[in-house]
Amino acid sequence: RGETAIRLTSGKDQRSGIQFSRVVRLFEGSTRVSFDATMKNIDNKPRRWGIWAHTQLDGGKADGSGHNPLMQAWCPLNPQSKFPTGYDVIFGEKNNPSFQPDAARGLMHVQYQYQVGKIGLDSPAGWVATVDGESGAVFVQRFVFEPGKAYPDGSSVEFWLNGVGQIHAYNRDMVMSTNPAENPYVFESEVLSPFAQLKPGQSYTWCYDWYAANIGGDFPVVDCSETGVVAEPLSAEWTSGQARLKGRFGVFAPGTVRAEFSDARGCRVQALDLPLKVSPLQPLVLDTAVAAPTKAASVKLVLIGANGKAAGDLAKADLRGPEAAARWPCPRFHSRAAPRLCAR
Repeated sequence: RGETAIRLTSGKDQRSGIQFSRVVRLFEGSTRVSFDATMKNIDNKPRRWGIWAHTQLDGGKADGSGHNPLMQAWCPLNPQSKFPTGYDVIFGEKNNPSFQPDAARGLMHVQYQYQVGKIGLDSPAGWVATVDGESGAVFVQRFVFEPGKAYPDGSSVEFWLNGVGQIHAYNRDMVMSTNPAENPYVFESEVLSPFAQLKPGQSYTWCYDWYAANIGGDFPVVDCSETGVVAEPLSAEWTSGQARLKGRFGVFAPGTVRAEFSDARGCRVQALDLPLKVSPLQPLVLDTAVAAPTKAASVKLVLIGANGKAAGDLAKADLRGPEAAARWPCPRFHSRAAPRLCAR
């Protein structure tokens, strides 16, 4: 109940010694699609492989007039990356302008410019988001990063961009066609599992999820959860005795939004249902002033599903402004707060 599933099984590949199967699940009332990908060693000797899940996205403009420079992607960089620049150039020019690390935000920004290239990132955050800025449509892939394990190309996330230019592959230099009919506008977003060492007959399963949302145009994705994406972080300021909440988000399921206010110790002091209906088909653009308890020090947005139950947290922010400063003349007691457990 509430979900539909199908199992897909490949033929037995003698070259790799692997047979694949995937269980694909669709969930009622959500854009979530989950994948349980399993590879089985059908050979008579050990095999070492990783699972490679990639999507090919249309990098052309909606009117067919050329490539779409508003097709972009964001993925968190690893602050302890094994790569000196935070990513590795696998194919194409080292200075390809399509790949733009944003150190201030800690994100890799990829912009489709129809220049061929491929990069890999050892991203630990477990998400990558691709946005069509023409429509605001967002495609998200989520996975669990496993630190300490070896990954193909040393990467948990990779991007391949079709385009003009030259790459070195198959022991030769290859010049890519300038004809879009031969070299179409394709933007690939890829996530990878760690390597698995399989004895004959052994299997390995790796799980990942897809989600969809809309952020209303050409905006970045700076954060992501199981609930939605953040394009403009939540801000909360005291104004004339009220809390003004601002931000831009995309949600993965329809419902409503609840603002939960907490005091300086992190204890909830008020929950306020906002008069908003949200949908994955539309951006959630928040700019509203609401009544808040005087001892509130922070606020978080919670998505309430169509069933009336909390689906998850969307964003959180401290309350700022002169009233907050007057109310809290000394540092808040956060340093010894008990750790919280989070489940994916």
